[in-house]
Amino acid sequence: MLTRRNWMLATTATLVGMTQGEQPEQWTINNNRRLHTLHITNLHCEGCAKRLRNAIYKLDGVLKVHTNVAKGVAVITPTQNGNPSAKAIWQTTVNQKFQITKLETPNGTFEQAPNE
Repeated sequence: MLTRRNWMLATTATLVGMTQGEQPEQWTINNNRRLHTLHITNLHCEGCAKRLRNAIYKLDGVLKVHTNVAKGVAVITPTQNGNPSAKAIWQTTVNQKFQITKLETPNGTFEQAPNE
């Protein structure tokens, strides 16, 4: 029987997992072709991750940003009709003092700042 306490524990565990960079499975499957993935060398703590997420959320066309500090990765999901530019993502990340090793987008993979 699902008690209120068990429901609260399950909900809390799910939310904690999501804030630590894990994506809901159905979300990944539905949007896998449109994701933008940043690989960052100096994403050291949750404070850094939050700063990066807040900056990227301000870009046009961004729906969600998930980070994984342990892997040094940020995954950006665009809005249904949006597509944030690789150049804007790169520049925003660099402006926050993060070092990018690779940016994977639906339009290509970049290991240096994209032109567009």
